[in-house]
Amino acid sequence: MKIVLVRHGETEGNSKGLYEGKKEVSINDNGRNQSKKLGNLLKDYKFSKVYCSPQKRCKETLDIIIETLDFKPESIEYKEELKEIDFGLWEGLSYKEIEKVFPRQWEEFIKDYKDFYFPDGERFIDFYKRATKILDFLDDGSYLILTHGGVIRAVLSKLLGSGIEGFYSIKPKQGAYSEINYYKDFVEIEYINKD
Repeated sequence: MKIVLVRHGETEGNSKGLYEGKKEVSINDNGRNQSKKLGNLLKDYKFSKVYCSPQKRCKETLDIIIETLDFKPESIEYKEELKEIDFGLWEGLSYKEIEKVFPRQWEEFIKDYKDFYFPDGERFIDFYKRATKILDFLDDGSYLILTHGGVIRAVLSKLLGSGIEGFYSIKPKQGAYSEINYYKDFVEIEYINKD
């Protein structure tokens, strides 16, 4: 099975280093250009199915990619599992602002992110389990999964066998894709962050 994981195009918040999470934001001009470029890079692929986060920035990215592709996917499914982590009160802030406004919670997060609850947000381990559930929907075939940086980190760390401990060892770029061949007994990486 082939899995192509695409991170949405850049947003204004991304360009400023802000945590956006469940916040509904649009991609910016650079994000639209990244999406057009992605469409050109992916135009020769034949996907069995497309799964996409229902969040606005992902839908906008997918709409632009679909315009560029030489084919129209038979089915596009928007999956709640593919939504970004809910950062709660941290959304809209940079990590420096978070460290200043929430020093105790920031320290807890750095010490043990796996069991951390974002203030008024989601528990990290619950997000990880939710995000990696997308793998349960895949069968033989070729899949385009358009989602967020956190979800891509979760899926790749699970596929590569490092689990939640390896979550931060991968940094997906906006407007880039990673391609994995997933076999019963092993995983083969074609690309990470191709743009």
